[in-house]
Amino acid sequence: MVRWIERIRSKRTADKVKVSRWSKAQTMTEYALVVALVAVVVYAAYQSMGKDVSSLVTKTSTSMSSS
Repeated sequence: MVRWIERIRSKRTADKVKVSRWSKAQTMTEYALVVALVAVVVYAAYQSMGKDVSSLVTKTSTSMSSS
Protein backbone atom coordinates (compact mmCIF):
# COMPACT_ATOMS: atom_id res chain seq x y z
CA MET A 1 0.00 0.00 0.00
CA VAL A 2 2.80 2.41 0.88
CA ARG A 3 4.62 1.71 -2.37
CA TRP A 4 1.45 2.39 -4.32
CA ILE A 5 1.06 5.78 -2.61
CA GLU A 6 4.72 6.59 -3.27
CA ARG A 7 4.27 5.77 -6.97
CA ILE A 8 1.28 8.10 -7.19
CA ARG A 9 3.21 10.89 -5.47
CA SER A 10 6.25 10.46 -7.71
CA LYS A 11 4.04 10.47 -10.82
CA ARG A 12 2.34 13.69 -9.70
CA THR A 13 5.74 15.27 -9.07
CA ALA A 14 6.98 14.19 -12.51
CA ASP A 15 3.83 15.63 -14.11
CA LYS A 16 4.38 18.94 -12.31
CA VAL A 17 7.97 19.09 -13.59
CA LYS A 18 6.76 18.49 -17.16
CA VAL A 19 4.16 21.24 -16.83
CA SER A 20 6.74 23.58 -15.31
CA ARG A 21 9.16 23.02 -18.20
CA TRP A 22 6.38 23.54 -20.75
CA SER A 23 5.31 26.70 -18.97
CA LYS A 24 8.84 28.11 -19.04
CA ALA A 25 9.19 27.36 -22.74
CA GLN A 26 5.83 28.96 -23.42
CA THR A 27 6.83 32.08 -21.49
CA MET A 28 10.12 32.39 -23.39
CA THR A 29 8.26 32.04 -26.70
CA GLU A 30 5.82 34.77 -25.69
CA TYR A 31 8.69 37.09 -24.74
CA ALA A 32 10.38 36.43 -28.09
CA LEU A 33 7.17 37.24 -29.95
CA VAL A 34 6.71 40.48 -28.01
CA VAL A 35 10.31 41.53 -28.69
CA ALA A 36 9.88 40.74 -32.39
CA LEU A 37 6.66 42.76 -32.52
CA VAL A 38 8.31 45.74 -30.82
CA ALA A 39 11.22 45.53 -33.26
CA VAL A 40 8.83 45.56 -36.23
CA VAL A 41 6.95 48.58 -34.85
CA VAL A 42 10.16 50.49 -34.16
CA TYR A 43 11.48 49.69 -37.63
CA ALA A 44 8.23 50.81 -39.26
CA ALA A 45 8.24 54.04 -37.24
CA TYR A 46 11.86 54.70 -38.17
CA GLN A 47 11.14 54.10 -41.86
CA SER A 48 8.19 56.48 -41.84
CA MET A 49 9.86 59.21 -39.77
CA GLY A 50 13.53 58.59 -40.55
CA LYS A 51 13.95 61.45 -43.02
CA ASP A 52 12.10 63.90 -40.78
CA VAL A 53 14.25 63.00 -37.79
CA SER A 54 17.43 63.18 -39.86
CA SER A 55 16.57 66.66 -41.15
CA LEU A 56 15.65 67.79 -37.63
CA VAL A 57 19.01 66.59 -36.28
CA THR A 58 20.82 68.35 -39.13
CA LYS A 59 18.96 71.61 -38.49
CA THR A 60 19.67 71.41 -34.77
CA SER A 61 23.34 70.66 -35.37
CA THR A 62 23.66 73.55 -37.82
CA SER A 63 21.87 75.88 -35.42
CA MET A 64 24.10 74.93 -32.50
CA SER A 65 27.33 75.20 -34.49
CA SER A 66 26.46 78.68 -35.80
CA SER A 67 25.65 80.04 -32.31
